[in-house]
Amino acid sequence: TEADTNTDTKAKSLSYDLEEEDARPRAGASDPELGKAMTFYMDKINSTPSSAIVTDIKTALAQLDADVIIHAMGAAIDERKTSWSYIRAIIQRYCREGLTTLAAVQESEQQYLQRAEQSAWKRTSPRQGAGDPAMDDLEALHRMFSEEEP
Repeated sequence: TEADTNTDTKAKSLSYDLEEEDARPRAGASDPELGKAMTFYMDKINSTPSSAIVTDIKTALAQLDADVIIHAMGAAIDERKTSWSYIRAIIQRYCREGLTTLAAVQESEQQYLQRAEQSAWKRTSPRQGAGDPAMDDLEALHRMFSEEEP
């Protein structure tokens, strides 16, 4: 019927950039999972979601745990970017990277933070062989005071 065709078209609106053979839907997303994700969305983001958003969340639940979708919404709230397109982009990234559980998402985020911290440390640490005048002065003061007798 025409209504079924429209529903199928809307269900495909959440593109995950995955190849057909890579998309491994979980055994039917249960209604409690949908309820959990929708309750979070309606309580924290928008109390009146569009039918397209509901369909997108149903589609995402075929591949991701509800907790992962809720985490994506929480990340959007933290960034103060609660548009559905922003949330959908986060969900798409999780799918693209194969992050289907909350534990996998959290591990990925932890690795990202560690890489960012290391990168920042490398940018702020002095180059080998290049003397830092302020550090040289501190070291000289330290030597001067450590050599003095009490």
